Amino acid sequence: MAITTLIYSDSGKGKTSSIRNLDVNDTLLIQCFDKPLPFKDRGFEKYVISNTARILQKIQSTNKNIIVIDDFTYLMTFNFMNRLNEKGFDKFNILANDIYNLFYNCIYNVPNTKRIYIFGHEENIVVVDTVLTKCKTMGKLIDDKINLEGMVTIVLKAIIRNRKYMFSVQNNGFDTVKTPFEMFNEILIDNDLKIVDNAIKAYYNINTSTEDKEENTQNNIQDSIQDNIQDSIQDNIQDNIQEPKLKRRPPRNKGEIFLGDVTKGEDIPFDEI
Repeated sequence: MAITTLIYSDSGKGKTSSIRNLDVNDTLLIQCFDKPLPFKDRGFEKYVISNTARILQKIQSTNKNIIVIDDFTYLMTFNFMNRLNEKGFDKFNILANDIYNLFYNCIYNVPNTKRIYIFGHEENIVVVDTVLTKCKTMGKLIDDKINLEGMVTIVLKAIIRNRKYMFSVQNNGFDTVKTPFEMFNEILIDNDLKIVDNAIKAYYNINTSTEDKEENTQNNIQDSIQDNIQDSIQDNIQDNIQEPKLKRRPPRNKGEIFLGDVTKGEDIPFDEI
């Protein structure tokens, strides 16, 4: 079961830019439509895919541990527009099924060492005279029957506070933000997905990044070297120890029988050569 995180906000509040510091060697970026990155691309492996089945195939075939889907709101939009001329409610059932399959397979059919970040837009709904901010979906069926935020443990909201781009990591009573207990010490953090990813790895004891693998390899090499040195020293010590050559001496007294304790230095019926 992969750790899947949902991140939502209005456009322009820093969702895509939050990936800027992720390890490009360990990150797969899936864009649901082609657009330039809002920062200088350092060489991310990037694919433009607007089909749910193909997205899942790419996720399940990659060896990258960090997967970013930017963003699934447009995935829903494109699927809806492609069926715009279809009559009846079947297209909404298909749309809901596609999104459900995306979330379900990301969570349950991907190894638990991987972290998946799904971006989406936000919308406001009224619940008992209260305005609630949530991740935007398309179709009442998804909201009533699926509840995407309920399928994941981590939901973040990108915001701007005092002209700084931040992630809200704690529910304010009027949104759907949530994170595990004591994962973060602050209510707001920098909108840096590397900070989030490191917090997730630490919280769930995941150790799979390229840097960690290299560090573990070096540690294993050093441990192996130390073990070999210790074994070599012990072998040399054993080789240099000379067992005393002993010869039997004649009994000092006729009928002598040895009953002494060698460990106490008592006489033995052998003399060293």
